[in-house]
Amino acid sequence: MTDGPDEDSDEGQYTQAMDDYRHILELILANWVLNTSNPVPKCSQLYLVLVDFKVHNWKHFHLNLCVSPLTFDELVRYIQDHPIFQNCSNCLQYPVKIHLAIALF
Repeated sequence: MTDGPDEDSDEGQYTQAMDDYRHILELILANWVLNTSNPVPKCSQLYLVLVDFKVHNWKHFHLNLCVSPLTFDELVRYIQDHPIFQNCSNCLQYPVKIHLAIALF
């Protein structure tokens, strides 16, 4: 029995498909991505806790700072006028809520 033209064509298509797959696999292994996209925005943990969790997820806020958002706000109001947070130099200082969050974190 002899190979017909269909068998040669099928084998050629198979070989071409395997070469294409190998090329794609090499691209993935070399670059670790198929398509480039916009970078995923990232934020600091403090921003996540003090802005997002404080408003949208009180449970995670409490897990991070061990106080409720209401208690946190009261603590900030209680300590914000303390002289330790006064700055007489030209250097900028973080807001009191950042200092408190760092201490509680």
